[in-house]
Amino acid sequence: MADHWGPLTDKQKVQLEQFKVNIKDVLKPEYDNEYLLRWIRAREWDLKKAEQMLRASLEWRKKNGCDTILKDYTPPELFTKYFPGNYLGVDKQGRPIWWELLGVIDMRGVVFSATKKDIVRYRMYKTEELYTQLFPEQTKKTGKRIDKVAFIVDLANISLKVLWKPAIDVYTELLSMYEAHYPETLGQCYVINEPPYLPILYNVVKPFLAEYTRSKIMFLGKNWKQVLLEHIDADQLPVHYGGTRVGPDGDPQCKSLLCFGGPVPESFYTKNREVDVDMTQFTTINVSRATSTKLEFQVDEPGSMLSWNFWTNDNDIGFGVYRRTGNERQKKEDMDEIVDNCRVNSHLVPECGTVLCDKPGTYIVRFDNTYSWLSSKKVSYLIQVLAPDKELEKQVTNF
Repeated sequence: MADHWGPLTDKQKVQLEQFKVNIKDVLKPEYDNEYLLRWIRAREWDLKKAEQMLRASLEWRKKNGCDTILKDYTPPELFTKYFPGNYLGVDKQGRPIWWELLGVIDMRGVVFSATKKDIVRYRMYKTEELYTQLFPEQTKKTGKRIDKVAFIVDLANISLKVLWKPAIDVYTELLSMYEAHYPETLGQCYVINEPPYLPILYNVVKPFLAEYTRSKIMFLGKNWKQVLLEHIDADQLPVHYGGTRVGPDGDPQCKSLLCFGGPVPESFYTKNREVDVDMTQFTTINVSRATSTKLEFQVDEPGSMLSWNFWTNDNDIGFGVYRRTGNERQKKEDMDEIVDNCRVNSHLVPECGTVLCDKPGTYIVRFDNTYSWLSSKKVSYLIQVLAPDKELEKQVTNF
């Protein structure tokens, strides 16, 4: 017995048969060896954990109507026009290619226009399309089993606004869905147009990626077009990405086939609805009238990033970031001003931002209410020091 990961050992063959016995009450004819091995491998041959994972996923599929979603669900215009990405082309192994264009998404506009549940459902629909249509088509076309996908993640023009907490919540929810319910599906992931702060971004999402997934990620550096052509034929890649493919209208980006998103019109925004935010990591404080509150954060590694997400109830507030120049407590005028102190309308739009910490030391975040003699301010904040992934940081320096 063998699968396309390689031959099974005698012990693994016995474990596979035992797994079938363990799940015989839910076992269906279409659950062949390849399918069952996904769950076993995802839990590193721990049959009890693999069974728990499979049973939980079957319940999830039933609850979300996955088996009929291609018939029952019509993707809304918000996603088809403004949520970048799509399947386009195949790699040299015949695997469909999903394009993840993270640098051109207006995630704030998307989040203001849809719930996290809406976004996850759309990507669930696209994944079921992969399993139900694209995999069978490629299997028939190539004459071999195709059940993995290639990802191309384009980070061109990505901004640090991606660290906005609601956006992170969406991405981590999507990653959790793929890992829990579509295990062992990724064949290869190619990351292109990496920004200098890639090691920090990667460190944010890495905890949500299984080891198998992390092992499939390639960061291609400056010569990414050449590397892509080693794995994907030129006629499968748009001209914009180093291939020869154009859209029906001659477009080198194939925008009619590959959604490039863009700013979401405010007409799509949902009225009178708070943004869906996981509040478990937030802290709420009260800044009294005519006072300020200072929060200290220790940065040990140069090249780390200080990230903030906060909002206020009812009124604006002053905000600034400083670095202490000595070991003792200092007045703000004696510290290095890293982010100019200014009043922000965080009662109207949640405030998010980052600053690169090129020097280690103590960084002070100051919420300033000294100008308000009548009103105190309630602030809900999440402020983090994000260190770079050290292994990837070494790679980036060689790109």
